[in-house]
Amino acid sequence: MPSSVKKGFAPKTAIWDAIIDELKSTVESRLIEVWIQPLEADMADPSTLLLYAPDQFFAEFVQMHFQKKIKEAIERMGLSLKVKIKSKSENELEQIFEEKVKKSGLLRNLTFENFMKSSSNEYALKWSKFVASYPGRINPLFIVGGTGFGKTHLLNAIGIRALKADTNRRILYLTAGRFVDMVARAVQKRQISKLRDFLSDIDILLFDDFHDLKRKPFMLREFLNIMKSMIPAGKQVVIASRYSLQSMRWLDTSIKSRIQSGVVAYINRADFELRYRIIASYADEFGVTLPENEIEFLARNLKGDNRRIRGAIARIAAFQSLSDNPLSTKDIRHVLSDMLQEPELFVDDVFKSVSKSFRIPVSEIKGKTRRPSAVAARQAVTLILRDTLKLSLKEIGQHINRSHSTVIYTIKNARKRLKSDKTFRSMFTHAVNSLMN
Repeated sequence: MPSSVKKGFAPKTAIWDAIIDELKSTVESRLIEVWIQPLEADMADPSTLLLYAPDQFFAEFVQMHFQKKIKEAIERMGLSLKVKIKSKSENELEQIFEEKVKKSGLLRNLTFENFMKSSSNEYALKWSKFVASYPGRINPLFIVGGTGFGKTHLLNAIGIRALKADTNRRILYLTAGRFVDMVARAVQKRQISKLRDFLSDIDILLFDDFHDLKRKPFMLREFLNIMKSMIPAGKQVVIASRYSLQSMRWLDTSIKSRIQSGVVAYINRADFELRYRIIASYADEFGVTLPENEIEFLARNLKGDNRRIRGAIARIAAFQSLSDNPLSTKDIRHVLSDMLQEPELFVDDVFKSVSKSFRIPVSEIKGKTRRPSAVAARQAVTLILRDTLKLSLKEIGQHINRSHSTVIYTIKNARKRLKSDKTFRSMFTHAVNSLMN
């Protein structure tokens, strides 16, 4: 079996020299001297050999004419190595990008590529990608969602993508807590004007935990001043909050109106599909083997948000490390006994149950058809989402693709129909009972 290179092995002086020697059996010495020996070797990790060319043309020429031969030489030597050929200028750009990421306060691993999309967050994801690609077009973007719903992930993903597109952009990820500290220190040192100039000079401000500015009127005024400075100048402001504007009654109307002039995007509670994928992802991260039925059980029964889910899988991993055998179903449920609850209902469950009881495809319930049977099923879904799952009118509207006023109208008609239409009442009851059992 081919072996990968161990850490600590000197690739530049040993591995690369050995590969060059092996290449001499298939490549002319003149070509090796001109195109191979100028390459500088490094290890990105124990299984990846990086070869740096003097410039981009040189790198592309080597990729086209010699990369395959280098790979074949490595295989003949019994090594298992990936080969990447880059120009030195590419490496310098990567270093500049990584330095800018750190300076911006961004978390490098929170990107759009590893954000788990589902129906519960697709609206917020869509607008986040838009402002990352077109900063200043929609201002501000206000993302609302509970703890662990992915708000911080989206803020960082916006910053990472915008910075990749242009490393000259001045981007700042800032929590409300850090903002309060910065303002307090600036006031103490009588440098508040300097701080205002610094913040207004930012191209993209990613402001997290906005709700933590409650009972801090001075800080709120300072934040409003920042928005007034940045937004008219075409600079992007993205705000994340645990609470909606309506529930933050302590907010000044001037701040509310400024935020409402942009886009408000909600991240709803994770649906079953998303929780299933999150659990499977964390299990893979911690090296825990979970059968499908256990992942499904945990997706329906684990309490809390994504952070608690991660903690639960970490706990399973810890207990599993103490045993030579995988944990049984009984073991897993015992280990997490304090974190489990009654099976949770999800929006998808409601659609499936109503679809089955009313014999209407889910696509028609969500669609625009006014066929009487589809309208009845849509009314049933809307009422169950409101009364059983306790979803807000806005959340319901997003799930059935209807406006706020249409949702109110649909719920009103559904309640009337329950009293007057025996057939509807029977099918509705069947759907609810199927959902609960």
